[in-house]
Amino acid sequence: PPRRSEFLLDSLFMNSRPFSMERPLVEENPFPDRRGFTECLRIPCLRRLFRVNRATERSSSKQKQEDFPAMYDLNSNNRATAFPQVRDDAAATIFLAKVFNWMAIGLGLTGITAFLTVNSQTALQLIFGNKMVFYGLIIGELGMVIYLSARIRKLSAQTATGLFVGYSVLNGITMSAVLLAYTATSVASTFFITAGMFGTMAIYGFVTKKDLSSWGSFLFMGLIGIIIASVVNIFIGSSMMSWVISAIGVIVFTGLTAYDVQKINQIGASGIMDSGEAVIRKGVIMGALTLYLDFINLFLMLLRFFGASRN
Repeated sequence: PPRRSEFLLDSLFMNSRPFSMERPLVEENPFPDRRGFTECLRIPCLRRLFRVNRATERSSSKQKQEDFPAMYDLNSNNRATAFPQVRDDAAATIFLAKVFNWMAIGLGLTGITAFLTVNSQTALQLIFGNKMVFYGLIIGELGMVIYLSARIRKLSAQTATGLFVGYSVLNGITMSAVLLAYTATSVASTFFITAGMFGTMAIYGFVTKKDLSSWGSFLFMGLIGIIIASVVNIFIGSSMMSWVISAIGVIVFTGLTAYDVQKINQIGASGIMDSGEAVIRKGVIMGALTLYLDFINLFLMLLRFFGASRN
């Protein structure tokens, strides 16, 4: 049977089933039914599944500095072979700091883009007034994640960075729907709650001496369960099921945050900082994308509990 790691970066996520627009955009609130909107946003989590595990590619010593070594690939689920027993805590800290810096850049771009989009009536009419445009944006996002995850070893560092930046901007356009459906106060408060939970679990993943690799299979099963339940609830429309899915989602993505931070930290300690600038940058971008997706999904799940819909 296929291993969990064969689904590509087990640290990527789900992100989005487009919500349908039964009518053209209205001035104040195009999403009067918050429950329906939440169900539509829930499947931004799908992107985590579109990670395919590539077989380890043998390369000569001359190519070692240019290629993206398999031992640094977040797809790997075999800790014994993926991470040598040589640890460099200082290098790991530097690498993790670079990852968080790029994650913050991605979140910043998403937030700025969402704000600019929601304040442009022309952009809103173009994006949300035509279902095909919105669906196209969602498919584009999904395609970028799949391509970046599957081709990371062969892409140049500049291309990988560009794809990450482009994805952050594109996600900001679609996430502008959140600002249309929920009040600014509730979105801001939910963001800070998400930041607090994310930061707490990230610190735990960084400082704990416990091996969290055993969490991987459990969290992945939870991720699959969320997707299946979300798809079923699209047709059922159960408010209770929606709350249960959101609660499980919060648990899954807080756990994934700690798991992913520890995994990224181990990659930093295993020698990637001595592998050349291109390899470092690609490792940083993949780590940033992983944590970015954890944060966004956790934020969307918490909105179900703390988001106040616009009148």
